[in-house]
Amino acid sequence: MLIGVSIVISCSKNDETVVSEKNDLVLKNNIDIDSKTILADQEYLDYVTAEYNFFQGIQDAEKIKNYASDGIIDATEGQDIFKAYGFNSHEAFVQWNTDQSIRYQNLDGRYSLSERSTGMQQELFLGALQKVDLLKFTPPFDPGSTDSCNSAFNWCMGTAMASAAVAHGACLLIDTASGGIAIYFCHSAALLLQVTMEGQCLDSYKTCKQSKG
Repeated sequence: MLIGVSIVISCSKNDETVVSEKNDLVLKNNIDIDSKTILADQEYLDYVTAEYNFFQGIQDAEKIKNYASDGIIDATEGQDIFKAYGFNSHEAFVQWNTDQSIRYQNLDGRYSLSERSTGMQQELFLGALQKVDLLKFTPPFDPGSTDSCNSAFNWCMGTAMASAAVAHGACLLIDTASGGIAIYFCHSAALLLQVTMEGQCLDSYKTCKQSKG
């Protein structure tokens, strides 16, 4: 099931304080003792890192979007969609999915991840990105900016990835015996969520910069 999330980035003069408070919220206020244990678990950090690399490795999000737009990925589309995801072969994609599925099920067995709220799962993912120093998203057209708009954009993009990663959790439980078509479609649906949210992040960033003159 996809999760709808609304992203709002404030561009007021207090942006830096707001963003700082949001960052602190993840690792201080909303992360309980059990969650801190999860963030200290190397398998969870490996899981999050692999998800990050998966998202960053996507080669053709537009093709994936087009393939999934009719609500199904057929056998013909399934023959080359792995390339759009950045894999060298269908088998490599299935192996990645299998490895992540094993990690997810191990973690779910220890921490009941799937039973936690969507918000908590997102916060855990963001906390892990911070811990492994991967929460570093910069606007493609303004990579050198370090103002509050950039900080808000970084947080927004991290949230978009975290939201898609939570949706991916369900995809990792699909039986690969289906030949991978069902898996491709599930991941595609999660990716569409991320792409939509990232578009909101970019729009909010532009508005923020314009407000600063």
